[in-house]
Amino acid sequence: MGGALLTLLPAVTYSLKEKADADALADHTSRTLNLGLLLSSLGHLVVLGPMANEGTGGKYLPVLVGTWATAFAASLVRF
Repeated sequence: MGGALLTLLPAVTYSLKEKADADALADHTSRTLNLGLLLSSLGHLVVLGPMANEGTGGKYLPVLVGTWATAFAASLVRF
């Protein structure tokens, strides 16, 4: 699962960036990609958030949670 996300999500975000540059975020493909980014980031936050709150995740977990929170926030743009 993690390997698939590491391969797929950069392509999704790059495609969304190109769509944003072309002002085409309202079409169906962009909304589907945004939904996928939203759901994957939300899933990661649900799993990693409690670990970060308890302080059991190590020193890099807050950075990872921040990255997924940023992806979640970015997926809400023009959704």
